[in-house]
Amino acid sequence: MESGRVLDRYVADNLRGMRYDYTLVVPSHDPRSIDIGILSRYPIIAVRTHKDERDPTDPTEYLFSRDCLEVSRPCSTRCIGSTSALTCGLMVRLSSM
Repeated sequence: MESGRVLDRYVADNLRGMRYDYTLVVPSHDPRSIDIGILSRYPIIAVRTHKDERDPTDPTEYLFSRDCLEVSRPCSTRCIGSTSALTCGLMVRLSSM
């Protein structure tokens, strides 16, 4: 995803009326300037990035070429609190690109 503006335009042009009212773009380490974008029908109440985590087998490398985000949103009316999900870009080592 190039930018939040591009993501918002994509939603407006291709997903109109589908209620993806919440968007977020998080910068990554990808040398091609490809960031992580999220679309949600529910408010995004918390985001935790893992983009700076290092590969345990080679600490000089990042574990994720882009990121692995933990995204939390409010629960449905049947529960209390929030729910979380992980969303990952391709797990490709930067040195292999």
